[in-house]
Amino acid sequence: MFRTVLLAFAITIAASCGHALDLSLGAAMTAGTSPYKKHDATYLPAPLVRYEGDHFYVKNASVGAYLFKNDNHKIGLGVSYFGLYFNNDDTDYEPAKQLDDRRSTLMADINYEAITKFGLARLKVSRDILGYSDGFTVDAGFHVPFIRECYTIMPGVGVLWSSRKQSDYYFGIRRHESERSGLNEYSAKANFSPYVKLEGKFDFTPKWSAVAGVYANFLSATVKNSPMTGRSVTIAGALGVQYQF
Repeated sequence: MFRTVLLAFAITIAASCGHALDLSLGAAMTAGTSPYKKHDATYLPAPLVRYEGDHFYVKNASVGAYLFKNDNHKIGLGVSYFGLYFNNDDTDYEPAKQLDDRRSTLMADINYEAITKFGLARLKVSRDILGYSDGFTVDAGFHVPFIRECYTIMPGVGVLWSSRKQSDYYFGIRRHESERSGLNEYSAKANFSPYVKLEGKFDFTPKWSAVAGVYANFLSATVKNSPMTGRSVTIAGALGVQYQF
């Protein structure tokens, strides 16, 4: 399940109604589908924590420090939660019950953000630091905020590249798994998965806001062709409230 999206759902739009978003706390209800065949969807309450300082940041499930920051550019180093996982107890697909679990992990990140006249560009390069996949991901996205007096809507598009090790850990099937389950051996390759997202924030007062978001990830051919996979698109969403200090 893409718990990365659920727990790290980045309600990243700037505050409206005339105040700066330096620190906000809140809670959200999240939901999302799994890419795995007949695997349970996930419904989770999740905290919303965002702090934007001159030297440090917290963005829900991502924390780090800035190496460089000015009005238009940010470069940071951090750690984030990568939430894709497979639990063989959560699937109704009998052969998949014989597969090994795939664990969520922590990633070391280097981030770059740029504010342009057209919108917000982001680039994040990440590596698994718990040794489950030893893989890399690269996330490149572009977001365009539409800001009104007390609400903001921000659509975005992007693409996620996953290295061969990253993809093979989460979607490959090893020989011992094949012998045990009857599924064919499978080696997943490095791949690109495009995504679209839409985030929104409505300010009830200068301090309290409702936040929402939806994210759709279009799985690559190497992921869709895995005997573990049961869909071509995964969807995640979040709805919550936050208080801005």
